[in-house]
Amino acid sequence: MLRFINQHRSFISITRVLIVLGVILASWHYGQQASRQTLIFLSFLTFGAIAVVLYLRNYRLWLPTIIIAGFFIPYGMQTGTQTLINLSMLLTVGLFGLWFLDMLLLKRHLDIYPSRTFLPLIALFIAAILSFAVGQLPWFAFGTPAPLRTQFGAIAMFALPALAFILSANVLEKSQWLENLVWLFIILSGIYMIFRAIPQSQNAIETIFVKGSKGSLLWTWFIALAFSQALLNKSLAKHWRIILGLLVCIAMYTGSLLTGSWASGWMPPLIAILTILIFCLPNLGISLALLTGTLGVMNYSKILNLVLASSEQYSAITRWEAWRIVTQIASISPLFGLGPANYYWYTPLIPILGYYIRFNSHNQYVDIFAQTGIIGILLFFWFIGEMTLLALKLRNRVSDGFQKAFVYGALGGIAGMVVAGMLGDWVIPFVYNVGFDGFRTSVLGWFFLGGLVALEQIYRYGPVDNHS
Repeated sequence: MLRFINQHRSFISITRVLIVLGVILASWHYGQQASRQTLIFLSFLTFGAIAVVLYLRNYRLWLPTIIIAGFFIPYGMQTGTQTLINLSMLLTVGLFGLWFLDMLLLKRHLDIYPSRTFLPLIALFIAAILSFAVGQLPWFAFGTPAPLRTQFGAIAMFALPALAFILSANVLEKSQWLENLVWLFIILSGIYMIFRAIPQSQNAIETIFVKGSKGSLLWTWFIALAFSQALLNKSLAKHWRIILGLLVCIAMYTGSLLTGSWASGWMPPLIAILTILIFCLPNLGISLALLTGTLGVMNYSKILNLVLASSEQYSAITRWEAWRIVTQIASISPLFGLGPANYYWYTPLIPILGYYIRFNSHNQYVDIFAQTGIIGILLFFWFIGEMTLLALKLRNRVSDGFQKAFVYGALGGIAGMVVAGMLGDWVIPFVYNVGFDGFRTSVLGWFFLGGLVALEQIYRYGPVDNHS
C-alpha cells in the first residue's frame, strides 16, 4: 500500500481535490431549499474552513482550489453594483497575501525568484496606476470619466494577473506540483468538452460550469496542453495519449462546428496547435500552416466576418469602427492613455455608425492602449516576448516526458493568447466587457505561464530530475 501511495501521489492529490469539490457541490445542491443569504454564508464558511486547512497543511494546494472555484463556485463579494468579486479573485489575493506574510513574518526574508519576466508585468501595473492619475485630468469638455469604483476595479484587473503569475512561479517549486495542476485542469476541462459536444447535456454542463469559466483561454490552454502531452509525453501510456488526442479532436469539433461563429473558441486553439507543430515537427507544422493560410486566403471574406463578429452580433464593420473610434479617443493622451476603464465613458462623444452610445473595443490591445497608452502596450508585448524567449530556452533543457510536453504546450498557449487578444479582452479582462467573471478563465493562462518560470527556477537551482 505504501508503495502504491509513493508511486501515485499525483493521482491521490487530484482525488483529494475532487472529493472536496464533490462535497461542496453536494452541499450546494441539497441546500437549495435554504434562503439565499444562508446558503451563501454557509458556502463561504465551508469553503473558507477547507481553504484554511489546506493552507495549514500545504498552501500550494490553493492553486488548484482557485481553478476549481473559478469553474464551479458562482458566489462572490458584493460591490454595490451588479458585479461580484468572485471567489477566484478573492482566493488569488488571499493566497498571495498569505504567501507574502509567510516569507515576511515566519521566514523573515523575501524568497522571491528573480525572473526577468516579472519586470514588465510589474511595470505594467505601475503604468496602470500612473494612467489612473492621468485619467483624472479633464480630457474632454463634455465627457466624464468612469466612476472611481469602476476605475479601481479596472486597476485590479491589471494587478490580479501579476499576482497569479508571480504566485505560481514561486510556489510551484517541484515539477510534480505543476504536473498535478495541469492534470487537474485537463481532467476538469475534458469533462466540460465531452458534455459540451453532446446536445442533450449542453444545458446541464453550461449550468455546472459557471458564467465566465468557459472563455477563450479555457479552450486555448486545454487544447494546447492536451495536444502537447498527447504528442510529446512518451512517459504516458499509449492509451492515455490516444484519449488526450480524442479530447483535442472533440474540443476542436465543438469549438469550430458547434460554436463556429465564436472565433475565440477555435482560432486561438488552432494557432496553438500549429505553433506546437512548427517547433517540434517543423516540416509538418510549416506545411499545415501554409495549407491553413492558403485556405484562409481562399475564404478570406467569410473568415474575416467570423473573426470580427462576436456573440453579441457585432459585424465586421462595427468591430473595425469600434477599434478606430477608441484609438482616436485615446490618441488625445497617447503616452499614458485615458486611465483604467475611462475610454468607455468617452465613446458617446463620437458616433459609431450614426449612434451615440457607450461601447468597448472587443480587442485586448486597443483596450490596453486606450487605458494605459503606448507605455502599457509596449510593456505588455515586452512580457510576451520574455515569456516566448523563456519557453524557447527551456525546451532544450527540461527532461523528456511531462516537462518537455508542457514547455511546447506553453509555447502554443502563448501564441493562442496573443491571437485571443485580437478577438476580445480574454487575457486582461476589461471591466465593461468580459469583466470580473472573465478572471475565472484568464487566471488559467497566468498560472501556466508562471509554471514556465517555476521550471526555469527548478533547472537553475535544482537537479535535472525534479519529479520527486
